[in-house]
Amino acid sequence: MSIGARIKKLRKSLGLTQVEFGEKIGIVQGHLTGLERESKKITEKTIIVIYSTFGISEKWLRTGEGVMYEGDGKELLRVAYCFNELDLKYQNLVLNQMEQLLELQR
Repeated sequence: MSIGARIKKLRKSLGLTQVEFGEKIGIVQGHLTGLERESKKITEKTIIVIYSTFGISEKWLRTGEGVMYEGDGKELLRVAYCFNELDLKYQNLVLNQMEQLLELQR
């Protein structure tokens, strides 16, 4: 799998559009399209921004070796990322719903 394909896979795993993903890493949608299709060359700076912004494995992003997310916390990292993107009022709503689900589970 190419680096462009890995970027696309990451973006889709986060449930982000190209516009949303591009905004997170500071590039426009058209440039991201070029990176995913490999018609544009990715810079070192963009690689660093991607793996540090989304908490993924640098090695996986660069080479495809290993796993996208380090350890067993793939889902937890995705939840944390999404939670941090929410406004405070929605964060509180999510926490309340999670607590209710835990009660139901017990």
